[in-house]
Amino acid sequence: MLWLSSEWARSIEVEMDKGIFVSRAEAESTTLKELLERYLDEITPLKKGAASETNRLKVLMRLPLARRFIAGIRGMDIARFRDGRLHKVTLFTVKRELVLLGHAFEIARKEWGIYIHNPVRDIKLPPENRPRNHRLGLWVVLLHNVPNHSVARKAGATGELVRPEIFLGRTGWIE
Repeated sequence: MLWLSSEWARSIEVEMDKGIFVSRAEAESTTLKELLERYLDEITPLKKGAASETNRLKVLMRLPLARRFIAGIRGMDIARFRDGRLHKVTLFTVKRELVLLGHAFEIARKEWGIYIHNPVRDIKLPPENRPRNHRLGLWVVLLHNVPNHSVARKAGATGELVRPEIFLGRTGWIE
């Protein structure tokens, strides 16, 4: 064991001598929660969808994965996270969370100088949700053809006007 530690120390010294040593200390002492908090403070406010991203980040910060040090998070950990989340939320939500996590890792690596690998790159993102197929053409035509003379006064002294609307074969009143 002593031999291994001296070999490791020598490899670090060689990297330092060559000028290619990169300290991994920050990645080994920063949790994912701390990384996401910094991302929330520095990056999220600059985005158009800051409010929804803030909510997503707060959800991610409460997960057990957030207590781990970022240097120790691997692709298989992210894959486990993905598979667990798919049982609770939609494909699109999981994909958004993974893209957000991946961007946080990239910002940490590129902008903040934290020497880490982006584990989100090592996994397959969930597929897109099936597109919605709403064809309400007939109902829209029916709604637009309700005669204007069918506007009636609502009972009461307020004098509010209401008109009938058709919703899936039923008549309702829209105020």
